[in-house]
Amino acid sequence: MRNCISGVLEGQDLEVMMSENPFAIICKICRKFFILAEEEEGGNLPHLLHCGHVYCASCLNSLKSPSNTITCPNCKLETSVNEDGVDGLQVDGKTIGLIYTAKIRKSREDKQKAITEKALAVIESGLKEKEAARKMEVDEALREAIQKQCHLQSIHASLVEGLQIQVRAEKKRLLAEISEVTKKAISLVQKRKLAMVSGLGELDHLFSESRCMLREVERKKKSLENAIAKARNLNSPVPGEYWDTEQVLKALRAHLDMQAFDLSCLTQDSGLRCNLDAGKLEQSLSISQGSITCMSKKYVAPTSRRLCESSVESRRSRSRPKTPSPPSASDWVQEYQGPPQVESISSPNIIIEEIIEDSPAASVQRIPTPVPKQQETQKQRKGTPLDLPVYEEKARLFWVVVTHVVNPADFYVRYVSEQKAGAQLSRKISSFCMGNNCMFLPDHIIRNGDLLFIRWKDGVWCRAEVIELYQVKGVETVRQCVAPEISKLKVFFLDYGFTKGITVTSGEELNEYLRRPDRAAHSEMSRWPPQAIRCCLNGIVPAQSSGWSSESCKEITHVTGSSAVRMQVYGEDRGTLLVDLKKAPMDHTNSRMPISLRDHLVFMEFARFRCPVTASATRCRPLQYYPPVLPKPKTEFYALVSHINTPSDFFIQLTENMEFPLLASKLQAFYGACSDGISQQLHCPMQEQACVALNEDNVWYRALIIGFHGMRMAEVHLVDIGSKRVLPVTNLRVIKDDFLSLPAMAVWCCLADIECDGDYWSDPSIKRFRNLAEKKLVTVVIKKFLSCHGPLPVSLFEADDRRESSIAHILIAEALVKSPKNLPPVTPEMSVWDPPLESVEAVPSTMESGDSIHLSPTITIPANQKDIKVKVTHVTSPANIYVQLVQYDGQLKRLQERLQHEVGTSAQMSVDWEAGMSCAALINTVWERGEVSGIISSNMAEVLRCDFGNSVKVSVDNLRPLPPQMIGSFLLECCLSGIRPAGGLKWTATSCDLISFYLTGAMALMTVKEPPPACPVGVSLFCSNQAGQNVSMADFLISEGLALPKRKSRFVEPKPMEALPALEETHDESLPEDLNTHTDDHASEAPPSTVAYPPPEPAAHLGHTRMSITAVGEDGVIYGMTSQAENEFEHLKKRLQQHIKATPVLKHQNWRDVKGCIIKGTDMLWHRGRVVELIGGQVKVQYVDLGLVENIPVCHVYPMVVCEDVPQLCVPLRLHKGKPVGRHWHLDAVALMKELVLGRRVNVQIMELPAEPRECVPIEILFEGMTMSRIMAHHHPACINVSAIDLEEQVFSTLVDLDDWNLDTKGLLDPPLLSGTFADPPLPKVGQRFPVKIKHLCTPNKVYLSVQEHVSHEEEGEASLEEVLECVNADVKSLSRLTDFPIGGACLAEYSDGSFYRAELTGFVSISPEIKMLVRHVDFGSDDTVSIHKLRRLPECLLDFPRKAVCVRLGGFQPPRLCSEAKRLPYAPEWSVKALLEMMNLLQQKGVFRALITAAGEETIAYLYSPDGTLLHNSLVKRGLADLD
Repeated sequence: MRNCISGVLEGQDLEVMMSENPFAIICKICRKFFILAEEEEGGNLPHLLHCGHVYCASCLNSLKSPSNTITCPNCKLETSVNEDGVDGLQVDGKTIGLIYTAKIRKSREDKQKAITEKALAVIESGLKEKEAARKMEVDEALREAIQKQCHLQSIHASLVEGLQIQVRAEKKRLLAEISEVTKKAISLVQKRKLAMVSGLGELDHLFSESRCMLREVERKKKSLENAIAKARNLNSPVPGEYWDTEQVLKALRAHLDMQAFDLSCLTQDSGLRCNLDAGKLEQSLSISQGSITCMSKKYVAPTSRRLCESSVESRRSRSRPKTPSPPSASDWVQEYQGPPQVESISSPNIIIEEIIEDSPAASVQRIPTPVPKQQETQKQRKGTPLDLPVYEEKARLFWVVVTHVVNPADFYVRYVSEQKAGAQLSRKISSFCMGNNCMFLPDHIIRNGDLLFIRWKDGVWCRAEVIELYQVKGVETVRQCVAPEISKLKVFFLDYGFTKGITVTSGEELNEYLRRPDRAAHSEMSRWPPQAIRCCLNGIVPAQSSGWSSESCKEITHVTGSSAVRMQVYGEDRGTLLVDLKKAPMDHTNSRMPISLRDHLVFMEFARFRCPVTASATRCRPLQYYPPVLPKPKTEFYALVSHINTPSDFFIQLTENMEFPLLASKLQAFYGACSDGISQQLHCPMQEQACVALNEDNVWYRALIIGFHGMRMAEVHLVDIGSKRVLPVTNLRVIKDDFLSLPAMAVWCCLADIECDGDYWSDPSIKRFRNLAEKKLVTVVIKKFLSCHGPLPVSLFEADDRRESSIAHILIAEALVKSPKNLPPVTPEMSVWDPPLESVEAVPSTMESGDSIHLSPTITIPANQKDIKVKVTHVTSPANIYVQLVQYDGQLKRLQERLQHEVGTSAQMSVDWEAGMSCAALINTVWERGEVSGIISSNMAEVLRCDFGNSVKVSVDNLRPLPPQMIGSFLLECCLSGIRPAGGLKWTATSCDLISFYLTGAMALMTVKEPPPACPVGVSLFCSNQAGQNVSMADFLISEGLALPKRKSRFVEPKPMEALPALEETHDESLPEDLNTHTDDHASEAPPSTVAYPPPEPAAHLGHTRMSITAVGEDGVIYGMTSQAENEFEHLKKRLQQHIKATPVLKHQNWRDVKGCIIKGTDMLWHRGRVVELIGGQVKVQYVDLGLVENIPVCHVYPMVVCEDVPQLCVPLRLHKGKPVGRHWHLDAVALMKELVLGRRVNVQIMELPAEPRECVPIEILFEGMTMSRIMAHHHPACINVSAIDLEEQVFSTLVDLDDWNLDTKGLLDPPLLSGTFADPPLPKVGQRFPVKIKHLCTPNKVYLSVQEHVSHEEEGEASLEEVLECVNADVKSLSRLTDFPIGGACLAEYSDGSFYRAELTGFVSISPEIKMLVRHVDFGSDDTVSIHKLRRLPECLLDFPRKAVCVRLGGFQPPRLCSEAKRLPYAPEWSVKALLEMMNLLQQKGVFRALITAAGEETIAYLYSPDGTLLHNSLVKRGLADLD
């Protein structure tokens, strides 16, 4: 048995159990396994002692004493045994269970192993048989895969190349947008700065203590000056008046206490701070899916708005800043958890009890809230409200938290905006109470109205005001009392608004719970107004004459809770704010309607309004349902009568609208499955408010509240049914916006052409009408529209009735109702029913004239081509839409029935189907007309559905020949008229998918714009949206940016010109003859084609000249004019203005052949020009003599060339060596060119002469010897191709060297900056391990290290790098500062320890207000930001030493693909902060690290080994912070 158990326990389960508890299976004494008693053999069972320890039976027998007791060897506790001995002790069931569990698992594993081996044998035999066949399949698949691989390779190359181009273009665009948005953000910050600076006025009123001290000093100074003046006049021979000498001496000898003037007040600040929310500023500049946006929010700091007010208002603005948005619950809970609760105090000497104020008398007798001096000053101003934060809205809404409620007319709130101020006040009070200055002494007196500090809980003190005092052994209140004799006092907490009673049983421990503020504390507390604001609900009084009930207070606390609510202030009455509290709904997605506390109390019948409230008095009107969608008059449709009150008052539902069943199911699913009904419940319903109601049949319906019946019962109108119900408010729920967006389904109707027989409808007539129509499907015909607020007059017909009499006629015939007296005679109505299919040949069709339906079963467009009701069956694009006319629905149904009768019963025929053959196809168990569009295989064909427009794949077995008389289609192919694709010549996939999504299967109204023979037919389609409004699909596509309005044709018949230019009588030979005559010869001619003006005169020679720059084009072309050309231009302008007096009125707009023209510019003068482009109603022209390009109206352009003898006066120029990056000039570069040269006379150096006169002249523009190309390359390197500019080019000088001055500039110039760079240190060979020292850690796989052991090539006696640096730092004053800052240049940079180290420049960090550079210490690898005054020139001797730190990428691991760490490295987001910290801990190990280089080149890759010889990154991989590479 022992061997059996040991075999069982030798398995894996035993190892698991032993790992969990190594002493669970073996005895702790003998270290042997427990043995179970099985069959007849005895075992060694585990027994449990009284102390809880477990030992085997053999060990316990050896431990048993003669007195039948066993002493536990572990805890020495004795356990007595009975006559059964050790076997009588309790067996440890847990250990027995572990042994049995291991045994069972072992047996199961053996069985599973046997089954697995048997299955593997069967599988191996089958695999051998399939191996040969599988090998052939693999070879064939391999050949196919190789071909696919070639195709994928070509596609991959195309995608890689295209992706690179796409990324470059997108990056360029994003950089431009980021620059633009950043400029906007900087301008917003500048505007904000100006607004804040302008708000700073006189600030001296913020320092009250300094002002008081100043007035005291001025008073004493003036008194002393008067005494000195009187003393000087005592010896005057003619004194002006007589003074008392003793008084003068007393004033002169008056003691001046210099220590009384505390100048420490000058070190105090005003408390105003300018804060920057860096988090919001970073989030405001973001890259969204649509574009890069800079989100700005108009926010006016409270400080800048109140600086112009008094000092009292300034203090108040610091404690109560503006809060424009509601706070979250978590933000408020951090500082305030509701009013302080009474906590039990362990000391028996102090008892704090609450004064319960539940009666109106108690509230009247309460000491009112102490009003500080600031508020007393405001009360003196008539009509000035209490201390309120400044808010932008008209309604004066504030976010507050209710702290204490006495009754609805007396409660206290705290502003949420004072959250930080309240926390700061609490810290100040606690700091005062920590010292001994606020302790009570035996001689201290406490009076009514004194300010005290009350200890509420450990470390939390509150300020309170004494309102009642009781002396020891006294019953009446006293006005003042010595501190040790106080037995009880009542205090009012200024910052919470409630009153508490404090009982003092011993004066010794008074200081533990009370403090007396000293002078400094009093001075500080006077600056803080009370945080609790007393309020009263405006306009309500108690519902009962006995006053406010306790339930009303509980209801206020229940509704408001401890969360923030909105307070609307109406005014102020004797120190109390008249307000209304509005709480946001529980679920913000359900409604935008807040809960008004006043309305809620009135609804709960705890209060009533003081005066009647009209609907206009309500600021927030509840949202309403959209009205139901009504069909057009004189049209018939199917409807379901949902509810009937009388024949003149009933409701119907349109059957065409299938949204009601879906809406009903969604209502049941949402509100029926909502377990938390309280969050959706209406707490304060309003009249005419939309909601969801639970009807008596336990079904949820949309409803509208129409009245209240008391006892919390509301009358609702079910808008989708039409009935009215009186339901409890608990059955009403807040409606979601998704359910509110749908219009009402029930249409209010009345039967037309009948009247009630009497004053009221009789019960038999109502009952009969209900039997005929209620809950039944009827045919409805609208007679007319009477009023939008009244019922709709309709005629009802039974749906299956083809008689001419309506339901109204049935009621009249049964004498239940009567016809109106003024009703005209009833004429038989034309039957609207389709004729039976069998009688088609006998009855002419209403759709076609003269032909029966089986002879020509095709569609015919009605004569009235407006508002045709159609059904869209298939949409491929806006240019290919298939629709069915609704009036052909009956014909289509009969045609399908006839197909089923003739073709469906026929046997399958062998037909060789070909493309273009008509057929009858069985599609979805219905026979339809079709046309074979293609043969897919021998048993499958593609069929076009002739009556629906889409193509489907149909088996050949389901095709039959179509009878010739049925060939045709009830389908109309059309396209949206008046629009064109926005993305080019073809419609994009997005526009096709969007219109297919909205139109397929929808009902629409169609108006034919381009009737046949146009194919497809141009139409306008109007579909109904969720609000029931008809929306044009063409306008919808235009609004979505997927289509553009189609351009209208601008070709018109040529008409005579209305007027010709009015000219002077004198003729100008240079002007055209048609402008020198007044004949109408050109009245019927087309506009003449014109030639271009002659080119400018070429430059005479190369060299220097001066030009006036008149224009700079967007293509970088500069237009200049010489001095001679300027004079000619002035003469030309006068010449044009003298001979052209009026503008011809043209009737054509064909500018295709017009090259030269005359234009009236923005200066209202005539100029010569040329047409560039026609843009809408304007023409883009260029001034020939100025080069300027503008858009001007068409009426100011006339196609005529004048003054052809004068060539073009402006010369086109281009920079010789300044070329744009890419093909086009950047807008910033063009703007800089305009800023530099436009409108100025500049020095121009002509570099080359052009081959053609109209070509641009290569030039260089000089500014004090500096070329414009160099200036632009310096300011805009991204816009100018710097490589095209010769950096060593010769500077053109406009001065002539008159003398050869031999000047010696030695010693005047700074030594040139070293142009060399630091050399890299030699590294060991690849594959060799060497000791290293880690200098700097960038990321977990990127470090800077230095080689510890290397072969030294230095000769003996040469100094090391450290020695040279030490010498340089000893004489650092002799080093000159760095004046040139090339990127990558070598220098010395000062570190935080004050020493200079070798570094290289890597870039600029900031330029304003101070220039700072980013440098990299080449011997350590770390980067640092330093000012330029901390940079020095590098001595040449330090350049001989190579770098000490080498950048190496650690191989063998990579960033994890899946990582749950939220904190990431900002400069390397692929790594987590935790991985970096773990790598730092690994690098802090003691010992020598070793590295092994695996790759060298542009990037050095090495493996790093820890001192114990293991790879360093294994720890990161095990922790899941990295993956193996």
